[in-house]
Amino acid sequence: MVRCLILWGWSLLFSGVQMARGDQCLKPNYMMAWTELPPYMMKNPQGKVVGLDIRFIKAVFKQLNCPLTLVQLPWKRSLYEVQKGRVDFLGLASRVAEREQFAYYSTAYRLEQIRIAVRRGEVKRWEIAKLEDLIGLNMRLNVQLGAWYGPAYAKAIQQKKFKALVYADIDNDKQMFRLLNNRADGVVQDVVYFDYFTTIHDKKGQVELLPFVVHNNPVHFIFSKASIAQADFTKINGAIKKVKRTPLYQQLYKKSGVVDIEAKQ
Repeated sequence: MVRCLILWGWSLLFSGVQMARGDQCLKPNYMMAWTELPPYMMKNPQGKVVGLDIRFIKAVFKQLNCPLTLVQLPWKRSLYEVQKGRVDFLGLASRVAEREQFAYYSTAYRLEQIRIAVRRGEVKRWEIAKLEDLIGLNMRLNVQLGAWYGPAYAKAIQQKKFKALVYADIDNDKQMFRLLNNRADGVVQDVVYFDYFTTIHDKKGQVELLPFVVHNNPVHFIFSKASIAQADFTKINGAIKKVKRTPLYQQLYKKSGVVDIEAKQ
């Protein structure tokens, strides 16, 4: 009975992707933290972890013939666990100097553009040339806790008046519903997520994006220096580069317009 309860507890914590162990694997298991961000990472109605980035990284580890386990964690917690080496790696990562102290950066595997979503018809209300202009407009801004939105945002958030406008949490969908219910004025996130949200929730035509681009950014997987050897990382990164050259890569990302520039060459 005790054994069954232990197994049941682990099944609640982890969403696993098991593959046969191969000679290239330097660890008995690789653990990736994932954070809900459709259409890149999410659970389907059956509870299975799916999404564009999930399919990509599964293809990488299938090529390596190495075991992979997925564990769902909030973004900020994911970074902490990678730093401590209790989780081996995560995706969706921008290049930030402080993270390079504890993590190896993979080659970029796609691009992202960060914008601000507002209610339809309100774009002119929020005309800005820089993020600090939102202070005078008193925009109630929702963001993901612990996310990096580029140097312009990092500079703006240092100002107390701008920081006072910002509400951070871990649920992107709730942020969007606050926007639609007039409990927020803007949401900062990836433009592909906005398109996915409005399609899935039948909100097309209710949301617009400000012309102002918060950040254009290549996205990486980052691997814990505390749990992954340099040689192991090099092999995994080589597999990432190979999968980027496959038809699967184009199938996953071309439609969304986030194909990494290196993969186009």
